[in-house]
Amino acid sequence: MERSLRGRQWRHAATLFNEGAVGDLSDGQLLARFLTCNAESSELAFQSLVERHGPMVLRVCRAVLRDPHDAEDAFQTTFLVLARRADSIRARDSVASWLHGVAYRTGCCARASAARRRAHERRAAETTAIGVTEKAPTDTSAVLHEELNRLPERYRHPLVLCYLEGLTHEQAARLLGLPLGTVRSRLARGRDRLRQHLTRRGLDSTVGIFAAYHGNTASPTVPAALSGILGRTAVRFGARETAAGVSSTVIWLTEGVLRTMFVTKIKPIAATALAGITMATAAILFGQVTLGSQPPAPGEPRAHAPSVVEPAAQGNAPPPAEEALAKSREEVARRIRDDMYRGFTGGEVNLDAYLEWQSRYNSTALALVRTDAQRIRFFEATVRGMKSLHEVVERMSTSGQASQTDVRKVEYFLLDAEVALAEARRVAPNAP
Repeated sequence: MERSLRGRQWRHAATLFNEGAVGDLSDGQLLARFLTCNAESSELAFQSLVERHGPMVLRVCRAVLRDPHDAEDAFQTTFLVLARRADSIRARDSVASWLHGVAYRTGCCARASAARRRAHERRAAETTAIGVTEKAPTDTSAVLHEELNRLPERYRHPLVLCYLEGLTHEQAARLLGLPLGTVRSRLARGRDRLRQHLTRRGLDSTVGIFAAYHGNTASPTVPAALSGILGRTAVRFGARETAAGVSSTVIWLTEGVLRTMFVTKIKPIAATALAGITMATAAILFGQVTLGSQPPAPGEPRAHAPSVVEPAAQGNAPPPAEEALAKSREEVARRIRDDMYRGFTGGEVNLDAYLEWQSRYNSTALALVRTDAQRIRFFEATVRGMKSLHEVVERMSTSGQASQTDVRKVEYFLLDAEVALAEARRVAPNAP
């Protein structure tokens, strides 16, 4: 044990000699090292991020959660989410605001899970001894974080840096890459907005709340051992390998938060696509009404307007209006299916959710097929896609990211596609 510890210390010393001290690097530089450097350098970079922002994250988790063990689980979860999503953060030079939002969301997820667990335990014990702990905390600090998390990003960033991490206005301006006057202006506007929100919740002025928050809450310290464990775990977890050194509860909570973040990300895409369908429908209907309401030219006999519903010359094709809607629906399903696939391979969505949208896409795309040749090509493409997915899931199963049940589910979908392809070829053996 002593030899192993001594060897690790020598490796850390060698890394520091070759890479230099990491404490003076910006958040963006630390994230870049975490994402691109070797394991030792990545571990040190991530450990530095934990030491830099850990006290603020732990403070948020303790404010939202009353149980210290739940708060520590939420703390570890927040940084594992950072490890997995590090490459998708836009404002890398200052991740404090991003971490604050994730810490608050993680605390809420852990609080809801704890409430369900306690409710189940209470029902099992047939007692009402535990009651108030299931309610969301209503103390000043918890409400403060809730309302702060609802502010627009441009106001939340400087407030988190200056009030929760204790930076000066000048330091915050350098981190955000903004003029000092802009930072002070946003701080003032952010305080005003926060004051209005908190007043509606029955709380006093923002400055007083921040002062009381810092005065009544001892600055938490993150144990060095925990920072080291998170650094080593983050390297493996960020590479989507089996994470060692953290509890199954933390892993479960991390996966839940990642799924929540993915669903939040995909909602605007679905809403935009739905708006596009609505506008297309309106345009089609407006075109029909316009065509049907045009008066004949003077001296010409009144005739029927050109109809957009004229299937006689189109064989089995539906009317153009229905065709346009079907294509829009197929496009929406395709985009969501592709996002679900990225979420599945990134560990943010389970296989069942992806397969559900794959099935929906197949149904919508198949509705656009008009000939036997198109049907055969469609099922050929489906078989190729299922074979590719089968290879991906098999690789994931070897690293513990997917189960054998997942592999069998994909095998079933592959066989289903092969049967459909064989049927299409049997019905139309001479199709090109």
